[in-house]
Amino acid sequence: MVSQWEDTWREAVRACNVYNGNLTSIHDAFSDKLIYQYVAKNSTDRPGTFWIGGAKDTHAVPTTWTWIDGENWNYNNWAAGQPDNNPAYQYNYIYVDSIDGKWYSDEDYNTKFFVCEVPSM
Repeated sequence: MVSQWEDTWREAVRACNVYNGNLTSIHDAFSDKLIYQYVAKNSTDRPGTFWIGGAKDTHAVPTTWTWIDGENWNYNNWAAGQPDNNPAYQYNYIYVDSIDGKWYSDEDYNTKFFVCEVPSM
């Protein structure tokens, strides 16, 4: 499910939880391409950026990227120069750009559309 509104990463998590889902996790190139195509298709009238379920606590030791659903971190599609890993912010989150399909990191206070992974009905 692609949101029709923008929200912070934490609020996007809450919104996905309403549908018994979570922000999507991406574990391989096939899934990454599928999500990108879905986002691009569903955002033709509003291209932008979309939160997915990756997060990093920059104050943790060790500091590693994790998926919100607890699955193993085994794939990434970072844009050149990413992730930013800004230590000024405790938490960094991942978003996908609907133009290039690459991943970027950002802080929570910015709002973006988001992609929820929800169980089939």
